[in-house]
Amino acid sequence: MSYATGADLVLRFDARTLGDMIGDGESVEEDDVPTHPVVTMALEDASGDIDMALKLGNRYSASDLANLTGTSLASLKRVTCEIALSHLLKRRIGRAEEYEAQRKLAETTLERLRKGDIVFDLQPQQEAGLADSPTFIQADADQSTLLRDRVHNYYPRRHLPTVR
Repeated sequence: MSYATGADLVLRFDARTLGDMIGDGESVEEDDVPTHPVVTMALEDASGDIDMALKLGNRYSASDLANLTGTSLASLKRVTCEIALSHLLKRRIGRAEEYEAQRKLAETTLERLRKGDIVFDLQPQQEAGLADSPTFIQADADQSTLLRDRVHNYYPRRHLPTVR
């Protein structure tokens, strides 16, 4: 299943340019671009790229992505369309530089998603980056039974923050 439709692609990029890229020798009519088999293939390839990247990052499941709503869904569609555009540009040899630039943008976004630098609006992924560890203070050190605390005058005294 593709994360974006041909209509999403046409909303984000010029239909005339897309028609020139997907046609074999002649331009495809603007109305036919969203349903053209080449567009469908590019969107499915892009969705597969996203699935592979996020599976590698182990941050999202396919059901997580299928349940996105609001701005997170819009972001997923945008990323899908950007990657699909890179696949369409790759079809045209004369557009190699544009392809490389577009693909680099898409790869950067996927890498940021993979690492968790950016996350979709799903509670478990948002909370995954938040550390919840207790603070070790002088009062804890005074009650500690570590070796350094049992052997007096051998190790220097700890200097930890005090509770205020």
